[in-house]
Amino acid sequence: MLRALSMGAAVMAAALTAAGVSTAAPAPPTPVAVTVTDAAITMPGRVAGGMTAMRFANAGTRIHEFAMGRADAGHGVDEVRAAVRRIGRGGRPPAWLHDVGGPGNLTAGAAVTVSRVLRPGVYVVFDAVPDGRGVPGVARGLSRVFRVAGDSGAPPPHADVVITARADAFDIPALHAGIVTLELRVAAGAPRGFRLTSLRRGSTPGEADRWAAGIEQSGRLPAGPSPITMLGAMQTIPDGVSVWVTVALQAGRTYGLGDDESGVETRFTPR
Repeated sequence: MLRALSMGAAVMAAALTAAGVSTAAPAPPTPVAVTVTDAAITMPGRVAGGMTAMRFANAGTRIHEFAMGRADAGHGVDEVRAAVRRIGRGGRPPAWLHDVGGPGNLTAGAAVTVSRVLRPGVYVVFDAVPDGRGVPGVARGLSRVFRVAGDSGAPPPHADVVITARADAFDIPALHAGIVTLELRVAAGAPRGFRLTSLRRGSTPGEADRWAAGIEQSGRLPAGPSPITMLGAMQTIPDGVSVWVTVALQAGRTYGLGDDESGVETRFTPR
């Protein structure tokens, strides 16, 4: 009986192929390029909804952030642009503009691809990291409003491993070096963020702590190289949600995956 069913499926697949109907599984979405320099964020003004892949790249000379917001229905592109300008002048986000999380901070030269489901609507991606004078990127025009429409119909990418955020730790399976796709899953009973970092070679944890504290105290990005390599990953997302992150990891290098709100951090070293 099982053999008959198998043969029937093969005959059906052959008939569909002969008729010109594809039987191949749908491919994951092609990444949309989102690039920041020290002067601008560039990306298309329209993106297909559903499962969406976005490759965020820092082509600037210093750390930049990719944060994302989505407007409620009924608020258009011009309204979102005006709201972002007010935020750049120190104003608060309007109640109808909601944080949906982006990959966060990336070191100059770093890139990360985030695959996730985006509902149709008007979105904004912006950089809030201050420069050496204390002026946040969003106040210098580092933002881009875009529209998400339709549904790509694409499936999520294949994950090499699943990393789960628990209440008190991240469950991280053994990882191989190279370009890997991580499914980041929240099962903590509360929202969690995923901040992927590594110490620059020759730097110490103490130097990294003092560097981060200096930014908090002064509101300015210090001159010179950061002791921390920031690889993004994903800002806070709700419990029960998954996103997929594709990133390059080096063998023998220790990374930290942390959440700023809870203070939870877990270290791992790819083989």
